[in-house]
This record gives sequence, C-alpha cells and structure tokens, in this order.
Amino acid sequence: MTGLDWHKAPIDLREQLSFTRNQVLELDRRLSRRAGVEGCVLLSTCNRTELYLSCGEGPMPDPGRLLCAEAGVEYSPFAAAFVTRTGEEAARHLMEVAGGLRSQIWGEDQIVTQVKGAVQAAREVGTADGVLETLFRNAAAAGKEIKTKVRFIGVPRSAARSAVDRLEAHLGGLKDRKALVIGNGEMGRLAASLLYEAGCAVTVTLRSYHHGETVVPAGCAVTPYEERYQAMEGMDLVLSATTSPHYTVTAWELAELSHPPRVLADLAIPRDIEPQVATLPGFTLYNVDDLGVETSRELPPEAAAIVEKYLERLNQWENYKNCLPGLERVKQAVAARVLSTDLEGPEARELVELAVSRAVDLLSGGLKDNLTPEDLERCAAKIEVHTAAKPRWTLPPEKHFRFPLFIDLMGKTAVVIGGGVVACRRAEVLARFGAEVTVIAPRCKPLDGRIQWEGRPYAPGDLAGAALAVAATDDRSVNRAVGEEARALGIPVSVADAPEECTFFFPAICTGDNIVAGVAGRGDDHARTARAAKAIRAVLEGLE
Repeated sequence: MTGLDWHKAPIDLREQLSFTRNQVLELDRRLSRRAGVEGCVLLSTCNRTELYLSCGEGPMPDPGRLLCAEAGVEYSPFAAAFVTRTGEEAARHLMEVAGGLRSQIWGEDQIVTQVKGAVQAAREVGTADGVLETLFRNAAAAGKEIKTKVRFIGVPRSAARSAVDRLEAHLGGLKDRKALVIGNGEMGRLAASLLYEAGCAVTVTLRSYHHGETVVPAGCAVTPYEERYQAMEGMDLVLSATTSPHYTVTAWELAELSHPPRVLADLAIPRDIEPQVATLPGFTLYNVDDLGVETSRELPPEAAAIVEKYLERLNQWENYKNCLPGLERVKQAVAARVLSTDLEGPEARELVELAVSRAVDLLSGGLKDNLTPEDLERCAAKIEVHTAAKPRWTLPPEKHFRFPLFIDLMGKTAVVIGGGVVACRRAEVLARFGAEVTVIAPRCKPLDGRIQWEGRPYAPGDLAGAALAVAATDDRSVNRAVGEEARALGIPVSVADAPEECTFFFPAICTGDNIVAGVAGRGDDHARTARAAKAIRAVLEGLE
C-alpha cells in the first residue's frame, strides 16, 4: 500500500487527492485493470488517502504513481509525502488506522466506518479480492474492538467534537450564540447536534435538489443552501462540512455582508471555505489541520494487544492459504493410497472418503500450530512413495449421541455461507441469541435487519475473525471448503450437507419462561426429533 496523510502532507496537498465515493468507485475500477494488480481498495478521508493493492507474481507496481496517473495529477509534488508499506507492516498500519490510532483526532470514532466503506465500495465494483477482503475484515474488527474497549482520556472522539470545543474556547462559551452549519451529511448533523447541546441557536442548510429522506438534528432550524449568505447575517459562527467540489463560502461574498460571522470552521477535504477568508481583517478560520489534539500519542497497551491479536489471525489465514495446494496434494495422495489396495465393492468409496476426511481433519488441526506448506509437501511425498502399501481402515463407528453444550454468542461474529432457506433460518437463530451475523452468498432470501448480507460468492479467508461458521450452500465443494477453513482456524462449523464434517450441530431450539432447550437425535430419525422438540415446547409454554 501507499498513502499520504496529515503527518507529511499539508491540507493543500491532500485535497488534490481527496475523492468522493463515486470517484473512488471509478478509480477502483481503473486501477484494478493495471498490469500486476489483482485487487485494490482506495481509502479516502479528511486525514488521508491510501491505496491498498493485492498483486500477483512478478514486479510490484508503484501504487503512488498508479494513483496519480489514474487521478490525472502529476506525481512529483506528492513523491515526498507518499509512504509505502508492504506485508505485515501494511496490515498493522491499516489496523491502527481503523482504531483511530493514526488520526489527527486521536482515537476518533468515525474512521472504522470509513474503512468499512472503502472495502464495500471496492466490493461493489468487484476489485476486493480474497486477500484484501480478509485484510480489511480483520482491520475493521480490530478498529471496532479498540473503539469499544480502549479509553482515550482527555481527547475528543471526532473532528466535529474537536471543532465545537475549539469554537467554544475561542468565543468564551457557546450559550446563546447563533451558528450556521452548512451541510447536512453525517459530519454536519453531528456538529449541529453538538452545537445545539452547547446552547447555540443552530440553523442547518438543506439543498433544494436533495433526494431521499432528510434528517434534521433535533432543535435546529433550516434554511435553503442557496440562501446561506442571507442566513449568515448576524451569525456568531459558521461551520461547513460538505462534499462539494466548490467553495461553499468565498472571501469576497463574506466580506460583502453587513454583519458577517467572524469565526468559521471548515471540516471538509477538499476545503469548503476559501482559504483567503483567513486573511480578512478580524476573521478567524479553522480547518481540519487546526483541530488535531495534542497528546503524547503513546499507544495504549490495550490497543497494541488488540492489533497484535488480529495480526496473528491474519498471519494464520495467510499460512492456511499457502498450505492449500499442499493440503490438496495430501488428500489426493491418501485417496490414491486407499484405491491402490484390492478393495472392491461399494465400501471402497466410503473408505476413501473416510481416509481423506481423516487426513484433512488431522492436517487442519495441525495448521493451528503453524504447519507450513513445506511440511505438507514432505507429507504428501511420503504418502505417494508408499502407495503400494495396504493400510488397514476401520469402518465408521455407529452414530452416537452428541453432548449438548450451551455457549454465549452475545457480540460474537458468526459467518453463514449460503443464502437459501436453511442458511437464512440458521442465520436468524444465531442473531436471536446475540451473534453478529454476516451472510455471504450471491443471492439471499429476505433477512432480519440485524443480519449483514454480502452479495458475493464465498472466498477463502471469509471466516477470519469469526467465532462460529455455518456452510449451507447447494454446492458440495463450497461447503467442504468452508468446513476445511473453519477446522484449520479452530472455528466451530456446521456443514449442512455433511454431518461427518461438522464440529457442532444445530439443535431444534425450544424456549419458554427463561429456559432454553436444544434437542438433537443421532441423525437417523429426524421426524422423531421434531416430535420430541414439539412436545418439549408445549411443556415449556405451560410452565408458570
């Protein structure tokens, strides 16, 4: 990856490489077509613009030059400001970015949403490959955990909060002041709400061509955007936060007012308020670079531990991905060895499947202890050398009862692969018990609003960071791959079409009067299990 941010690039440089969402979508498309690029995600915020690339074999393209070329700007003015990182260094950087640890407003809350938005945009245009999906999923999870578990003492948690604090200090208080907020996006609404809470009489601009639902912060008046200069007359302060490509406030129009506001804050990149306003006598203009909070910037130990945890998960996934070719070779070698015996009849196929399944289970468990691709290659070679041997295999044991285990899913991540009836039903059951559920499938039946749907096929790495997984597609190979990935990562998995590949089983759920019961049979009489569950539900409903 390469990028520039507030550390090395001043605002007049950053705004030249600041992009709207539509521009990000188009740049993602164009960048992904470049030679050597297999995936790309472009992150553009007020603090930074960063390009993340996943590249194939061969020379690695220079991401900074690529970005400037596609954005239509000359590279040389940005060369000294760009910082390029690769591998684990790039992953660590993104996780710290998502946690607000590299923002001007230290520990800010909004950046994790922006990181999710960047990969969502890339996903929409098909440029987020498995590597970048896994990287950004882990980064977003790390950012969310930092946001909820780490306290940043004595600093605001957003640019809007910092701006309001600065304006309050400058004016000696905000009670009974008059404020105009230009922009009704997320940042503008937050700033308007904070100003109102501080005692200001707040007016918010609305554009006449705005489509869709309009949300006006409680207690705020409104004025058309086109009449913003008339609304400024007699105001004490103006705060602007839009995505407009043009200035919302110019120096000459402001100077024409009879009673203009003397204090202005610009929270936009590119800037909303013409910089020359700061040169007008008696006017004060703050921009985003003026609003950073001075702190020691010493990384909190709790945040560092969270970043390390998700880096380890990412490394574990990378090792698993590298092991896949060797794992497939071992599976084929084991199957070939069994078939080389003189077994005949219908039991032969069952024994081959059993042998391969056992090999996969054992090797997947070993992956947790950093089994390397080289280990797998040596293992496969030895099996291939001894294919003439005639191993003894035992038939599968008779089906047995399963131990009921009740676990707390509140706030845990559950990933469901598949969008059919079974997958959606299981996703909704998990959501009912407090899990944060993501369904991954190209198509999906209507879901509960608490469940997130990613409209795409399964890709290796989709289970990174999950506490529990479900494979319920109509494709045997996909379900098998999901089960293998889950077992490699030590994640409990339910494989809908292969009970022998499951490490946990979905019971029939029975609830009533603060009691939860799960009913499961041995898999040979589903109707009997359903009748038992119905009877238990009736008993629970009758309890007082």
